[in-house]
Amino acid sequence: MVRPSPQSDAWRERIRGQVREAAASDESYLRPIAALPPPEDVARHLVRQGLRDHRARRYEAALAKFLQALQLHPTYGAARFDAACAYARLGRLEQAMVRLRELAEDAEAGCTDCRARLRAAATDADLAPLRGRADFPALTHRSTAELSAAGRPATGPTPRPASLPRPSCTRPAR
Repeated sequence: MVRPSPQSDAWRERIRGQVREAAASDESYLRPIAALPPPEDVARHLVRQGLRDHRARRYEAALAKFLQALQLHPTYGAARFDAACAYARLGRLEQAMVRLRELAEDAEAGCTDCRARLRAAATDADLAPLRGRADFPALTHRSTAELSAAGRPATGPTPRPASLPRPSCTRPAR
């Protein structure tokens, strides 16, 4: 379940105001402003760009894109998970744990994609520095236990919207 984003609504209202102003002054401004994609689509695009930077080991650039995506779509699980991966690669482990805890909160609220990402976190190579922490296994095991309690298998494919990028931010083996 994805909660509505107040920031997204404010962004849309600001754009609508700009469209009304442009329409009152000059019709030529109307087309480009009205053609702006919804913030959720922009967030998905930013995550895809961030994943490219991440695979190229440009972790700071990737993190910046993931955080921009979270500003546009604060409950976007892919952006949270991938930001956690980038933080871990940069050695900013506490910030990585904050993002994973946020992901766990959304998983508890019913986000199945968030649960799948938490399960993936248990084996994700980017999050390896976090595995030694006492609070890390609790996050990943909790998501597996929640799925089992709901009568769903804890392993195997988890359904997710086709519009989302792949849940893992790991690079392919060389």
